[in-house]
Amino acid sequence: MKKLLILYTVTFLSATFIYAQQRQIDSIKALVGLDKYDSVKVRHLNKLSNAYCDIGDMKKAMDCAKSASVLSQKIGYPQGFAKANSNMAFAYYMQADYTNALTYYSKALEITQQLGNTSGAASIISNMGLIYDAQGKLPDALAYFLKALKLAEEADDKKLIATAPVILATFIFTRTIITTHSPISRNHTSLRRILEIKAERPTIWNVSGMYISKSGSIPKH
Repeated sequence: MKKLLILYTVTFLSATFIYAQQRQIDSIKALVGLDKYDSVKVRHLNKLSNAYCDIGDMKKAMDCAKSASVLSQKIGYPQGFAKANSNMAFAYYMQADYTNALTYYSKALEITQQLGNTSGAASIISNMGLIYDAQGKLPDALAYFLKALKLAEEADDKKLIATAPVILATFIFTRTIITTHSPISRNHTSLRRILEIKAERPTIWNVSGMYISKSGSIPKH
C-alpha cells in the first residue's frame, strides 16, 4: 500500500509539473506571436527555449534558440545573441554532444565578455567546466571552475561564489588532488580560498554538493 501511495504521489507530481510547464509554454508562445521583431521577441524566444529544455524537447528548444540568434543578429542585440548561444549549448549538452556544447558556450562567452558581464562569464565558464568533467578531462574542468570562481569574486557575485563554481571546483579538486595525487600544489591560492569558503558555508556546501553528486546536471544560465 505504501509503495502504491508513493507511486501515485510521484505520478501526480510529475503530471502537475508537465501541465504547469505546458501552460507556461503556451503562454510564451502566445507572446512570441504578438511580439514585434525586437529585443522583447528575442527574450521570449530564449525563455521558450528554456521551457522546452525543461520538458526534454531539445529539438524545439534548439529551434527557438536559433530563431532568437538570427533575430538578435538582425537587430543588433548582443545580449540576446549570447543567451541564444548559451541555450544552444545547454541543449547540446543534454544530448551529450559535448563538442557542439563547448562551441556554443565559447561563442556565448566571447560576447558576454565583450559586454563586460563578469558574472555571466563566470556562469558560462563554470558550465564549460562541467562539460570537461563529463568528458573525463578533469584537469581542464578544474582550471575552468577555478577561473569561474575568480571571476565571481571579481564581480562580488555572492550567490555564484556560494554555489556552483566553488562547489564544483572542490568536487574536481577532491577527485584530482586527493584521489590521484595531482601535482597541482595544495598551497595554490584559489584552492585555499575554496577550502575557506567551504568552512564558512558548510550548510550550503553540503546540500549543494549532494544535489550535484546525485543529479550530475549542468545548471542553466
